[in-house]
Formats: sequence, C-alpha cells, structure tokens
Amino acid sequence: MPGAYWDFWDHFIPLTELSLSEVLKMKGFNIESCIPRFLPYSMSTGGNPPLFFVRLYLKLPPLWPLFGKQFLVVARKKRRVEQGAAPNGDSAGGAAAPLA
Repeated sequence: MPGAYWDFWDHFIPLTELSLSEVLKMKGFNIESCIPRFLPYSMSTGGNPPLFFVRLYLKLPPLWPLFGKQFLVVARKKRRVEQGAAPNGDSAGGAAAPLA
C-alpha cells in the first residue's frame, strides 16, 4: 500500500486482513468477522469526531467500502475440550465432540 500506511513509525510489516486472518488461524483462532475496509484513517489520528457521527457511520455498512482504509478482523481463540471429559466438566467416558 503506497503512502499513508507507511507514515506511522510502527508500521514496518505490511499486513492485510487476509494475512492477519491466516496467522490467527495458524495460531488456533476462529475468524468471526473480517471486514477489508472498515474505518477511515482519520478515525485513528487527529481530533475525535463527534460520537453521533461515529455511531451513524457504524450503523451504515454501505459507507465502509467508500471511506474505510483500515481493516477489522475479529477472532476468538478455539476452546480445547480435554479428551475423556464432557464440555461441562463431567466425565463422559469417551472423546468429547468437537465444538462448532
């Protein structure tokens, strides 16, 4: 990505929503949501926009691809169920079913 991304001192690894999702999956996370263009750069720099505008923007997903420059990835760590125990902690006497 040319320009604005590299203007920050801590931006030395080029990440995309796809590369971050891949690493999270490799580390045992489930991707719950992946939005390629979510927030404008102006949301992280400069003055704070009025809360009314932030709420309005978040309620209008069709605007995200137009103004969004930063991605959003929401992930949750996979829960490990020990073999031989039911998900509620009781002994099941066999392998527990995988969680969906």
